[in-house]
Amino acid sequence: IQLGDVGSQVMLRGARIAMREGRMKSASGLLTRMVALAHRSHERIDIKPAIALLDEIEIQGRDAETRGNVALCRAAAASFGRKQGVVQAQALAAIEHFEEALASASKTVDENEGTESIENDLSSAYALLGGALLAQREYEAAANAYRKSLAMVRGQSIAVNKGQLHHQIGNCEAYLGNHSEAATRYTMAASQFYTIGMRAYLGNALGEFGNLLLEIGLDGDWPTLPNIEIIEAGVDDIAGTLEGCFGQHPFDLAACSGALRNLLGMTFLIGFSNELSPLAFPSSLQSELLPWAEQAVYDMDDVWMDELGGDAVHELKALLNLEAAVAQFERNVRNAKSEQLDIAPLAAACAGVGFWGSPRQKDNWLFVYLARRWGVPSGMLDDLKGRLARWAPDQPLLLHLRAARVS
Repeated sequence: IQLGDVGSQVMLRGARIAMREGRMKSASGLLTRMVALAHRSHERIDIKPAIALLDEIEIQGRDAETRGNVALCRAAAASFGRKQGVVQAQALAAIEHFEEALASASKTVDENEGTESIENDLSSAYALLGGALLAQREYEAAANAYRKSLAMVRGQSIAVNKGQLHHQIGNCEAYLGNHSEAATRYTMAASQFYTIGMRAYLGNALGEFGNLLLEIGLDGDWPTLPNIEIIEAGVDDIAGTLEGCFGQHPFDLAACSGALRNLLGMTFLIGFSNELSPLAFPSSLQSELLPWAEQAVYDMDDVWMDELGGDAVHELKALLNLEAAVAQFERNVRNAKSEQLDIAPLAAACAGVGFWGSPRQKDNWLFVYLARRWGVPSGMLDDLKGRLARWAPDQPLLLHLRAARVS
């Protein structure tokens, strides 16, 4: 029995009862919660019966809040099919109705107790609007919609929605090139997820923070890194997600792509955080999960293999090798007795990383890491770039790290 499906059936039954009794506002509110549950749930909840009731509710329910609920349901339903134009139109209609309902309720002291629900519905409408605008690459408008959603969220909904809204604002600001604001939002999102135990979202926020560091690169203002305890929890979250994605076959390739992007971002973040505390992914990912996943893609039958799954596993292996190379390089620098250090293993691990979930500037990450983490000056980086163009993986690649040696 799936609890989400049971809950949705209870709400649907309650909505039908409310409709028979002429309580259209109550019916629309229950349907709104049902569609919201389907939107958040990982279970497949059939919302068609709820959508079928909306026309009748809209005809009979003439008050602004009921009409807002109907539009909000339609916006959420359209988001399942990624019909962004419909989502945008219905979200704007919901916002108009809820603002009218809020203005009306605020005039009467006796009805003020009901404004929290309207405000949260208004927040949901702005969040759906933000999602539609973000999908249409209207990043500034999307960020403004998400900020309005954040400003309207009330009561118990704050704990659940606050982190997600900060994360989405961070995404918009990252696309706009506002790296400092994006870093702040990802940090706020991660802190919120960590505080209330939403670990399934923590790795996403920290992974995006790590990928953002590469976007900032060599010249941008370097942000303050998140708390080391939060990063450590994010490592555990991403490790668990990888085990879920690659621990059963056939793989969910969309989930694998997101998990690999987060692994890449967290590898960057770990590399820059190791000055504070050594962090690493569990060794079982290399020793147990990876061999199982590699075998799984070849075990479909005697003739065919899972080529797309094989690509995902190949990238998993490359990223785990990169994470291990960063950790080993950290140890080599700390234990080095010479100021000349061979970075060939690290460069080879960088070269092995492919395109799955990678940010646009992934090829520059070695130089960002050496400069930001170890203080390698620009002149030495320019020389390294020239040598890399002529370098073969079986050759040493020496770098002078006196200025960056750890005391």
